[in-house]
Order: sequence, then structure tokens, then C-alpha cells
Amino acid sequence: MMKLLFYYWGTDFSIIDILKLIVYAIAFHNLITALGFVFPGVGSVINMIQNQDENTQLVINSIIEFQSRFIGLGIGSFFTGGVVSSLGLLCSAVLIVQEKSKKRAFFQIFIFAFIALTGLFIARTTLIGFGLAIFYLYTPFIDVSKGVLRRYRAQNRILLVCLFLIVLLIPVLYLGIAQLTESSAFVHAFEIFLGDGGSTSSTEHMKSMYIFPDNFKTWIIGDGKFTDGSGYYMGTDIGYLRLWFYYGVIGSLFFFFQQFYSLYLIRKMANDILIDKFCVFLGLFVVIINFKGIGDINYFLFLILWFYVLKTQRCLQKK
Repeated sequence: MMKLLFYYWGTDFSIIDILKLIVYAIAFHNLITALGFVFPGVGSVINMIQNQDENTQLVINSIIEFQSRFIGLGIGSFFTGGVVSSLGLLCSAVLIVQEKSKKRAFFQIFIFAFIALTGLFIARTTLIGFGLAIFYLYTPFIDVSKGVLRRYRAQNRILLVCLFLIVLLIPVLYLGIAQLTESSAFVHAFEIFLGDGGSTSSTEHMKSMYIFPDNFKTWIIGDGKFTDGSGYYMGTDIGYLRLWFYYGVIGSLFFFFQQFYSLYLIRKMANDILIDKFCVFLGLFVVIINFKGIGDINYFLFLILWFYVLKTQRCLQKK
């Protein structure tokens, strides 16, 4: 994909152009999921064109019947759908910060708010990406080597709050407050705010999944099992534990090393304060998300990494 972009664009495009393509693709996907929820006919088409296993199909049929959440395309559903939306929010935060035009900043903030809202209806995991993206926007941008300290601009900060509130009002205007609060999808998406003590049914269930290996061999090299019959091996869906049970601490270190080394290379080649901080927050996202499920974002990191590899190569060829 990156080679094709360089073939047609030469070197006349930047990482910001790549992030825009990613963000718009994720926003378009989330739009399709929203349309599939609002219009059952569209949702049926989305369901029909996907090749799901029997267990997943049973879950999707139940969700469609009770309209309890948005169903996306491919990996754009459930936990991984929340991961994808979170990545979209972190990319969107970079676009908002670097934008100098108020009009274009307003548009980027709208996209940010749209992905946040629709992503929450896909999976509550989106809250992790939303929280990190907000931290990215509101914390200083520090370049130690150059002694640079930048802050997020106040006018965009106000725009972000106002526009996010407007986007949140869209489902209220469409359904009305009474119908919205009775909606299964609304209750599912905002359960963390509606429940007692900020907990959800999934977080309570997640606590019971913290089951650790009981022997030295499993800790070191794992058991080589991801599933057991029709369920997860050892009954846990926690990212760190599934990795440890599969190939132990040694294999888990290699799994994370690959992602963090990719982030290191991206930071080194980018030499950009915005991307430097972006990589730090992507690293934090990987650490946090694995407390819930397996947070493998290599498919995303490789896009960014290969952009910089090919960009560097092309620039050297020109010289």
C-alpha cells in the first residue's frame, strides 16, 4: 500500500496525509456500523457479506435481535473494533494539534467526536483510546534535545468540548431522551457511567479471568494453547494471560518487543515532536489494552513504519 502511494504521489506527501487516510477510513467504517444499526436492512447486508464462525454468528444474531451494540466489518466489531476506534482517536488527536486553520481544525474535531461516539457503541474499549487521546491533546509537547515546550491551543480546546457535546446530542435528538435511555445499545455503551461505582458487567467478569499459571514450565515457555474446545484456554481472555499461557514469559517478551521496537524506529526516523509523543501514547495504549484483551497493533504500526522506511529511502535516492 505504501509503495503504491509513493508511486503515485512521489515524496509530496507526509505522515499527516497517512494519518488522515487512516482516520477517514476508520470514520467511514464506523459510519457504516451506525447505518447498520439505525437501518436494519443495511445491518442485514453487513452481516450477510461476512464469513463468521458458528459461535460468532450466534452472538451477532443475538445482538441484532436486541440491538445491544454496533456491529462492524471484519475486525471492526467487539473488542478489536474498540482497538481500531482507539487508534483512530489517537491519530485524530495528532491531526487536531497540527492543524493551523480553524475551519479544518473544526472538521478534524468533528471526526474525532464522531469516532469516539460510534466507537463507544461498538466496544467500550474505545474509552481507553479516548482517554489517551484527550491526554495527548491537553499535555505539553516536550522535545528535550531542542528545549521545545508547546501547548495545545486554547481555541481548539474550546472547540473540542463544544463539538463533542453537539455530537453527543445527535442520538438524543434522533431518538429522544426517554427512548434513548431505554435502548440496549445506550445502556451497553454507557454502562460504566450508569452503573454503581463505575463498573460494568464485562469488568466484573474480567476480574474472574485473572487466572495465573501454576507451574514453572508454563510460566517460562507456556502450554502452546490459545483455545480449549469452544472457549479460551484456561477460561481467560486477558491479553497478558493468554500470551503467557500460550508461549510463556519468554514468548510474551518477544511479542511486545516487536511492537515497541517498531515504535522506537518510527520515533527515530520521524524526528518530529508530534510523532514522538504519538508513539509514546501508542506504547501506553499497548500496555493498558492487554489488561483486557490481546492488544496486537502490528498491522497499524507497519503502515507507519513502512511510510518512514520508504520516505527515507526516496529522499536518499533524490540526494
